[in-house]
This record gives sequence, C-alpha cells and structure tokens, in this order.
Amino acid sequence: ISKAKYVSGRSEWDEYCTRQINKEINYLKCHRILKRCFYSSEKRWDIEGIDRYSIFVSQGTYAVKGLHYLISALPIVLQLFPKTRVIVSGVAPIKEETNKQTPYGAFIKQMIESFGVEKAIEFVGVKDEETMIEHYVKAHISVSPSNIENLSNSICEAMVLGTPVIASDVGGVKTIITHNRNGLLYQHDAPYMLAGNICKLFSDDNFAIKLSDTAKSDALERHNPIILGETMYKNYMRVLKG
Repeated sequence: ISKAKYVSGRSEWDEYCTRQINKEINYLKCHRILKRCFYSSEKRWDIEGIDRYSIFVSQGTYAVKGLHYLISALPIVLQLFPKTRVIVSGVAPIKEETNKQTPYGAFIKQMIESFGVEKAIEFVGVKDEETMIEHYVKAHISVSPSNIENLSNSICEAMVLGTPVIASDVGGVKTIITHNRNGLLYQHDAPYMLAGNICKLFSDDNFAIKLSDTAKSDALERHNPIILGETMYKNYMRVLKG
C-alpha cells in the first residue's frame, strides 16, 4: 500500500486505514458483487416462514469473529426467550478430537459449559451457498458479533435476502448499517447490549419486518452487479489514464 498509487475499497474504515499508510493514495470506492445465487434465489426472509427465536452466525472459527460475546449474551436472552437457538456455520472451533481443538475452541467449549447453554448452540459446519441461503432465510435474525470487520460479506448476504441483522459497531459496518433503519448496531464488547437488541427483534415482528424490507432494498441497490461493473470499469480507466 505504501508503494501503490491507487487502491480500491468499500468503507470509511478501509479508506482511513489506507490513507494513514499512504497519504498520497488515490482511493477508488467500489462495493463487492455477491455470489450469483444471492441475487437469483427465489428464497427470501419472511416472518411467516422462519424458525422462531433462531440466530444464525455465519462463522465463529476464531476469536476475531466474536462468538464468545454472543455466548455471553445468551443467558440474558434465554431468560426471556428460553427456546432461543444459535446456529453457527463454518469450521467449528470445537472439535471432538482433543488434539485438533484450537485454543479458542477450548475457550468456547469452557464458556458454553460454564453458562450451561449446550442445548442452545449448534455447530453445523461448512455449507455451500444454497444451504447458507436456507440458513439465512430460516433464521429469525442474523448476528455478526465480530471484534473487527471491514464490510462483512455475511452481513451483505443477509441484508440482500432480507434477514434482520444485528452487528457489532466495528470497522466499516456502519457504512452499510444505519441503526434502527436497516439493522441494529451495538458496542462490540457489551454482550448485554447485544442481548437487548436480540430481545427487541424477538418481541417485535413489525419492527423486524421493517428492518428486513429496508435492508433488502438498500442491499440490492448497493450490490447491483451492473452498476458495480460500470463503477469498476470507470475505476480501471482512471488508473490507466493516470
């Protein structure tokens, strides 16, 4: 980055970080085109077709993704909504074979046991795109509890499908989520605030539907492949002319 003349990014966070490395950089903005199935799938989040009180997390493999904060929030949520279930996809941090369990996996296992939430969490493993869509649209909500992010692909995917999103206010997330408009934001290291947001969506269908509709509209506009293709073309032309 310090030797580059141009960089392409997606958020205030990556722009500011880049400019601190190279104050002369030419920053070119362009959001990502998502995988084709997220546009073409007929499946979309619908309050009538969800698994009530289910929370989908796209991955919790390592500490940066913040699964431990969601686990810390679970006992609070379970007091009001005892049927709450968390579904975590991706490489599971917890392995049955002790020699393959990561230190973070051991920490997560200890947390789950100490909070007594074993029955509330399910690790479903790595899934293909179609199965991921199934998880998104069946979930009551999707949560991104990360410690750090730029613009999480999983947040963008959930928003395109209309799944109500709760995300930690880190990195570039607030570039695409406006609190109480198209999603909910919370202080990343405050599990009680995460719990409060989860309970808010679990208890108010009308609000969840409102967030879903706005998020879907915003995301489809933001990730329009035709517009993004034109933007990327213009960016390359600017680089060539420069």
